Formats: sequence, structure tokens, C-alpha cells
Amino acid sequence: MLRAFANQLRTRSIAAALLLPIALIAIGSWTKYLSAQTITIHLLNAKTGKPIDHKLVTLDWGDSGLIYVLLNEQGTGTVQIPAGSHEFSFQDVSKKNDDAYGYSYFNCNDPPTTNILVSQVLEKGFVAQNSCGHRTTVAHPGEAVFWISPKPWWMPYIC
Repeated sequence: MLRAFANQLRTRSIAAALLLPIALIAIGSWTKYLSAQTITIHLLNAKTGKPIDHKLVTLDWGDSGLIYVLLNEQGTGTVQIPAGSHEFSFQDVSKKNDDAYGYSYFNCNDPPTTNILVSQVLEKGFVAQNSCGHRTTVAHPGEAVFWISPKPWWMPYIC
């Protein structure tokens, strides 16, 4: 009788050991849908390929409106995807304290504003075409890369 009990206990332990990893994988895949998803925005200088830091990027999410993303010293910032949004577009960049007439950069994305599918960014990443230079890069899943070029000092108010 003791031997039968030991065999039964061993069988249950093996079953539990097999089911635990499966349960953890299932829970991990469900949390992806329960938590809010984010996209990383990466802004690069179209001529040098270096990050453009501490700027304010404007993204248009259609019915969800405009969202402003403040970039850090690596030229990246994160944005939470608005509920129900399937696409967005890059609008413009300004210094943190610029007003609507003080844009200091050329939009070097080709085309300048295009709708980008959220699913594409999350699955593969997205890199806009660079219309101001020959630099390119590779985006990681969840990352969208955009290009700008500083305006020359003698063109301060041309948009």
C-alpha cells in the first residue's frame, strides 16, 4: 500500500512538473494583451545618422488625436498606443519650448506624413525613407525610426 501511494505521488509530481512551464507560458502570453502596449520613437539626423535628443515629436493617431513624445538623450521616447488605434503618422519636431512658428528642423521622412501600421511597428519595426541623405538603419520590433535635418541659421522661419 505504501508503494502504491509513492507511485501515485511520483506520477502527480511528474504531471505537475510538465504542466507548470505550459501554464507559465500561457500566463505570459495573456499579459501581453492585458497590459498597455508602447512604441519606441527614435529620431535621427538624416545627414549624420546621430540621435536628435531632447526634442518634442508630434504623432497623429487619427481619431485619438495628437500625442507628443519627449525624447531623451539617446533620441528615443516611448508612447503608449491609444486603445483602438491601428495606425499613426509622424507630424513634426520642435524644441521643447518652441511655439507653432519656431520649427527648427526639416522633416526628412519620405513621404513626409504617411500612415504607419501599429502592427507592423510592433512585429518588425519601421524605418522611414530618408529623403535628406543616404543614412539608413535597422529598426527593432516595437521601434519606429524617423529622420530630420536641422535648418540652416539663415532659414529660421521656413516651414
